Amino acid sequence: MQYDNTYDDTLHLFDCDGVIVDSNLKKVTTLKNALLHVGAPDNLVDWASREFQKNFGRTRSEHFEKFKDFKKYQLSDDDIRLALAFYSSKMQELYKDANLIKETIDFIKLINLKHKYIVSASDQDELQAVLPKRIDYIVDTKNIFGGPTSKKKNIKKILRNNNAYKKVILYGDSIQDAKASIDCEIDFIGLTSFSADPFAFKNFCDNNGLKYFEVLSKEIYTNIV
Repeated sequence: MQYDNTYDDTLHLFDCDGVIVDSNLKKVTTLKNALLHVGAPDNLVDWASREFQKNFGRTRSEHFEKFKDFKKYQLSDDDIRLALAFYSSKMQELYKDANLIKETIDFIKLINLKHKYIVSASDQDELQAVLPKRIDYIVDTKNIFGGPTSKKKNIKKILRNNNAYKKVILYGDSIQDAKASIDCEIDFIGLTSFSADPFAFKNFCDNNGLKYFEVLSKEIYTNIV
């Protein structure tokens, strides 16, 4: 069913990983392989993987910079650069192959093209190169935002360019997504089924009065427009 949303005054912002694409666990595996590629020991790989998984929503460079904090083994700048390059080289392939989340795709189809954006912490060039080939009928390339600019900065940029909307909703699957919505003073709907850290995410939402569901649905759409 297609709704007549010509006069919808709600702006819809979608995270990518865990919201549109079922990619979170594959990204963790890719990270592990990137660190092993530069000879990182198992204890660092395990620690970094947990740190990575608990902080989806950070940009890629922020993640890799954080890995320098491990006290028992110090990654050099060259290690970080090579691991980051390895990780980046695998991401377009990952986005080409990872399953789209059907419930989100069906939900997005309900919304007029001009009312929606993708706002991710993943690399913007990679997302713009791959996603339009998979979902070009849903979101325009120019409406896909990502790293290295932070999610919060990208959201604020979108808000400046779309200040006529009465309501803005961010759909995310991580604590960082929820924090970005709070900082930008916009509504938030959490999605838990494909989250990298669902228990901590649900707990954060409960503690901050934020709504969350397993997946999106037509019923959710009809209740928010």
